[in-house]
Amino acid sequence: MKVLRRGCKQWLLIVVSSILLLFLLHKTPFVTLPPFLIADAVRNAHQQLPWPGQWRDDVAKADVPRLAQPIGRIAPGDNDSLVGANASGDILPVNLSHSLASHALQAVRNDQTIDQVRKVKNVSFDICRNADFTKRMSRPMIALASVPGSGNTWVRYLLERASGVLTGSVYRDKHLLAGGFRGEFANPAMRNTLVIKTHDTGSAKSTAHYQGAIVIVRNPYNTLLSYANLINAGHTGWATETYFKSEKWDRFIQSASISWEDRITSWLPRNNVRVLFYEDLKSDLRNQIIQLLRFLDFPVDHDRLDCMEAHPEGDFHRKARYPGGNDPTTFDPFSDRHREIIDEHVKRASDALRKYGFIDHDLSYAGLER
Repeated sequence: MKVLRRGCKQWLLIVVSSILLLFLLHKTPFVTLPPFLIADAVRNAHQQLPWPGQWRDDVAKADVPRLAQPIGRIAPGDNDSLVGANASGDILPVNLSHSLASHALQAVRNDQTIDQVRKVKNVSFDICRNADFTKRMSRPMIALASVPGSGNTWVRYLLERASGVLTGSVYRDKHLLAGGFRGEFANPAMRNTLVIKTHDTGSAKSTAHYQGAIVIVRNPYNTLLSYANLINAGHTGWATETYFKSEKWDRFIQSASISWEDRITSWLPRNNVRVLFYEDLKSDLRNQIIQLLRFLDFPVDHDRLDCMEAHPEGDFHRKARYPGGNDPTTFDPFSDRHREIIDEHVKRASDALRKYGFIDHDLSYAGLER
């Protein structure tokens, strides 16, 4: 009798819950779909897809965690609006399995690759948030070399997101450590980080123990501006306009432009060097990081790359505007004399890069990239 009563209560609970759910679906044009329901819907869709088992398993295993995020809206009866929808709404659980299946099948009919079928723009940061050390003495010591202001910190952030391995440094910057770069204080000799940040020249004795280097080359006009901001206002701040009109700025141009050239050309004669052009990284982020991972002999994880692309900026990205709203590129801090100095160093760097086979033309840096 007790068992019968318990069973009746369970069935009554199911009926009442179903009626309530139907009422909510009828009254609410868009409702939030819990992650576990999305996962069930994907599994159902996965069973309907008449494609090879390997692809079905790929969708079932890899896409369920992604689709468990709020990725878009589906209106009743709209079977084609799931993929590519914006992230501002929720998913309505009406014909969801059919929607997923029909969209995936249409992609296959259009001869798209499985990576395109799986493409979801709003990837959870949890997929690539964490990174850790590798086993000690398991990695070669590869320098991530640049003059300050070239984007070294940004490249470290991207590599950690893409690889899951921490990057190191020779500087022990407490601000970067506090900001999440847990490899900042690691001993480079332990060889358990992916790359090691350095601003040293490649000819210095202190760099002789590196087995290779990634050399970052950035437009010197933008580099020197960023370098000056770093010195005067830290990783994310801006120097004042007064500074850029002072003799200090004039002296800085002369010394820092020499450093810009030296930090490039001194590494080029070494073995196992890859040159990374900052502007290429901005315009072709994914492919450039893939090439770096291959240079580092590290496996490519496309799930982490998806996450990296969805979250490409770290906490140390300099804001695009001065405090108070003044755009820092509305005035030109470079005089004609400054340009003469910088252009001479650009020519010398171009000659060295061409000599060692990294480019077949002069660098085209002629001013700030706005």
